Amino acid sequence: MKDARGGRLSIFDKAKQHKAYAETGSFGNYLYKTYGIDKIKRLQRLSQEKDRPWQDVFGISLQELETNWLKHLRTNGETRKENVSKILKLFEGNPGTACLEAQKLVPSKQ
Repeated sequence: MKDARGGRLSIFDKAKQHKAYAETGSFGNYLYKTYGIDKIKRLQRLSQEKDRPWQDVFGISLQELETNWLKHLRTNGETRKENVSKILKLFEGNPGTACLEAQKLVPSKQ
C-alpha cells in the first residue's frame, strides 16, 4: 500500500494485503484468547496516550508477545495444517473472496 494524495491508501498487492490482514487477525485473536478482553480494551485506551504500550498492558515486550504467539501457532500447527491448506487454495483461486470463503470453514460456536 502507498499513501496517495489526500491521505488515502492505494493497494498495489492484494495478496500481501490479505496475508497481512490474516496475520493481524491471528495475532489479535491470540491476544484476546490469552489475555482477555479487558487487556485489549486497556491496550486501546493506553494507545491513545502512549505509543505502543505493550509492556504496560501485557507485562512483556512486543517481541516477547510475538515469540509467544508464534510458539502457540507451532504448538497448534498440526491441527491447523488442513485448514491452512484449504485457505491457501482459496487465496490462490481468488484473493478477493478468500477471506469471506475462509470464514465459512470455521464452525460456529452456538
